[in-house]
Amino acid sequence: MPEKTLEALLDHGRCPGDTVLEGVDEARKVLADLASSGLDVEALGEKLQVDGVARLREVLRRPPRHDRGAAGGGRPKTGVRA
Repeated sequence: MPEKTLEALLDHGRCPGDTVLEGVDEARKVLADLASSGLDVEALGEKLQVDGVARLREVLRRPPRHDRGAAGGGRPKTGVRA
């Protein structure tokens, strides 16, 4: 972590702890409900990963585009939108 970021965290930030551990039971229930309704969550996750990697490869193989913007400067664009 950059020093300035750490200083800002210490000054006015908050660190709520292991929030990833919250809501686990509810998440398991949602996944079970999806599975019982016929959705194959594992297959869906696999497809999303495969499709995402394929899309990223496609974008990274393209030559960079340049966006002139309002000031006319050229900034390379990767084709990925935030």
